[in-house]
Formats: sequence, C-alpha cells, structure tokens
Amino acid sequence: MKIKAITIILLTLLFMNGKAQENFELIVLGSGGGTDDGNLSGYLLSASDSDKYLCLDAGTLMHGLILATKAGHFNHLEKDTNTEELPAHVLHHHIDAYAISHTHLDHITGMLIAAPFDNEKKIFCSPKTADELMNYIFLSPLWANFTTEGKGAIGKWELKRMENKNWYKVPNNQLQIKSFDLCHSCPNTSSAFLVKNNNSYALYFGDTGADIIEGENKLNEIFNEIAPLIKKEELKAIFIEVSFPDSQKDQHLYGHLKPSLLESELEKLAAKVNSKEIDNALYGVKLFITHLKPNYSIENNSLPIITEEIMKMKHYGAEIIFPKQSEKHTF
Repeated sequence: MKIKAITIILLTLLFMNGKAQENFELIVLGSGGGTDDGNLSGYLLSASDSDKYLCLDAGTLMHGLILATKAGHFNHLEKDTNTEELPAHVLHHHIDAYAISHTHLDHITGMLIAAPFDNEKKIFCSPKTADELMNYIFLSPLWANFTTEGKGAIGKWELKRMENKNWYKVPNNQLQIKSFDLCHSCPNTSSAFLVKNNNSYALYFGDTGADIIEGENKLNEIFNEIAPLIKKEELKAIFIEVSFPDSQKDQHLYGHLKPSLLESELEKLAAKVNSKEIDNALYGVKLFITHLKPNYSIENNSLPIITEEIMKMKHYGAEIIFPKQSEKHTF
C-alpha cells in the first residue's frame, strides 16, 4: 500500500509539474510570409487557463478562425446560448486586442477586411505604426476610419501607442505586453512584442533584419533583455521569421532573415545566456520559425530548402518548431 501511495503522489506531482509548464496556448491563424493570401501572419496567444486571446499580427484573421474552429480548438466555447457562428463568436467575445508589428499588408489585411464586422478592440503598436495606419489607411481613400481618432472616426478600434519597454495590460486579459523596435530594411521599422503571463514570457518578432545587415543593434538590445529570463527558465518561446534560404543575396533580403543569419543571432543570444556552455544555452526554449516565403519553384522550392537549412544549423539547445496554419501549441 505504501508503494502504491508513493506512486500516486509521484504521478500527481509529475502531472502538476507538466501542467505548470504550460503557461501559454497558441493557435496559428496563419504562418506564411507572403503570396498565399489565405495564410499570412496571425497568431492567437492566451494564458493556458484563459479563453481570452491576444492576436499577434492579423494578416489572416477570419479565414484562420474558421480553420481553427474546424480543427476543434474552440469547442470549449460552443454554447447553446451563442447567437453567432463560432468563428464570429471568438472574434467578438474572446479577442480583445491586436498587437501589430508593422503596417505591411501581410500583417494587417485580415484585420482590415474584418473591420466592418469587428467590434471594439485595442490595437497595440509603436507610435510610428499607429501614425502609418492613420495616415495611409484610415485617413486615406483606401479604407474607412474604424479607429476612435481623426476625421470620420467610426470608433471601433483604439490605437494604443506603446512606448518602448513599458508594460501594458491587455484588456479583459491577464496577459501583459511590451514592445521593442526592430529594423525592417532601415529606415523602415517593425516591432517585437514580449508577452508576460505571471512569471512566464513569450517573445514575438515581427519582420526583422539581422543587426550585421541593418547596421543597427536592435536584436542585441532585445537579447540583453531576454537573456536573464532564459537563465531563469522563464522565457518559454521565441517566434522569429526566416523568409529566405541562404542562397538569397544579402542585398535582396529586404529586412528579413535567412538561416545563416538566424544562426549568427542565436549564437549571440546563447553567449549572453551561458558563454561557458553555449551549445546548450537555449535549452527549454521553443523556437517557432515563422514567415517562410514560398517561391513556387518546381526544382528549387524555397520552403523545404529553408526548413532543411534551419535543421542543419546550430540550435544552441532550442527546440525548433515550424508552426502550421490551424495548429495549436502549448508551452
């Protein structure tokens, strides 16, 4: 009986420990880097014990919600009292904010197309991104002004201009978020977002070039911020783009990464975490590789080439994941 009791206790502790490690839930609305307009950057992130989501970029939105619904990821939200189909119910009642890294169309189109059907939300972004959204979209002939500011404001979306490295609370949500500037073919910019759930973190990069290509120090500054979190095993995941294979010439990267440049940047991060055991310094971090760009070549299809090159490079202990549309991940 004692052995049985001890076994039950150990199994319970293992189960509790496993659950404790699942701090976030991720639903992939879209993960592609372009051309396929039904699969563009869009990720729902929530605390693992919550049904309230933050939408990280929204190149694909309703189409992604429909596919995620078909995959069963929102079954727990299906109620007899729902007055809308489930994808619309999720949009209106379980997504209270967007975090938009920059204004390129593959990161905002889904949000814009859904705007007439959407409800009140905050849009977290940099001041530059907010100004670009206002000047080139909402105050232009391209689209109606769905924001709460400026001429003809419809009043649905409040632009929350984020000051770098300040924490902001996501509405109706236990998550907090702060932003960092990125170079996306400087002087063009993008943003990275660090999301916090209690003492656990996830880092999402919008489009970014490598420091050595951009002539800036943006990634290194972010690595200085997150290295202590990795040391304390608090940073659970990093989402970072790799748009092209290594055959792409540096002058034609247009503010994106390729596998060799990602490896160089990971080496810098790993050295900050543990310079004495650099090869395994990122152990425990899930590294989601996003924004792969298809080229539709029969002989040299870029997607498997990028994947193969990433798997061959040094990972410094990180777990490599290629997120696919409509998948769910916990970490």
